[in-house]
Amino acid sequence: MAKGKLGCALQTVKYIVFLINIIFLILALVMISIGALANKSVGGLAALSPPQISIGLIVLGCFVFVISFFGCCGAKFENRPLLWLYCIVVIVLIVCQLSVGLAGYFYRSHLDSWAEKAWVKADNKSRESIQNYFDCCGFQNSTDHPGNKCSNGTSIHPVPGCYKAIVDFLNSKLKLVEIGGITIGCIQIVGLLFSICLACSIHKEKYDTELLKDSRNVIGSYS
Repeated sequence: MAKGKLGCALQTVKYIVFLINIIFLILALVMISIGALANKSVGGLAALSPPQISIGLIVLGCFVFVISFFGCCGAKFENRPLLWLYCIVVIVLIVCQLSVGLAGYFYRSHLDSWAEKAWVKADNKSRESIQNYFDCCGFQNSTDHPGNKCSNGTSIHPVPGCYKAIVDFLNSKLKLVEIGGITIGCIQIVGLLFSICLACSIHKEKYDTELLKDSRNVIGSYS
């Protein structure tokens, strides 16, 4: 076997690791885009979203992009140090993702109080934008801190408060983040296991190749 040449099974593992990291490069760009757009949410909802979540997504996306690049290079060029570096950083990355997930869970469990405080602190332009987007008025009702341009509707068809629409909207987005985070985490664990397998196997293959070469040299010296 030539030096650095992997067997068929290990070649398969190598390309699986490479493919997984290509997928993560794309997902990293998606995460960065979502984080950037979170600060410019439709209907002025950025005023009701905690900046930690959007900033966390951007930083995490950049981190995933860089480490996925290392993973691609390590698998492509069968570079054992790069693969081990990738494995270590992926473990750290999973811990960071858990932290962001816990922050999202905490935010979701306190969504009602957070939304109300954010609505009170929001400027008039943000309130008007949200009211127009959801066709509502005020927070709980039309007398609860409404925007300047606010229609009360009629006695038969009163305009509802924005509370339910806002909470439902944010809940739906947080559910998508949770589902996406769990999916990405599972793929990362699979990629991590394959990367560890590949890094260990590259070492073994090269060790066996060198051992075979040395054995042939010893045999040749006695010939």
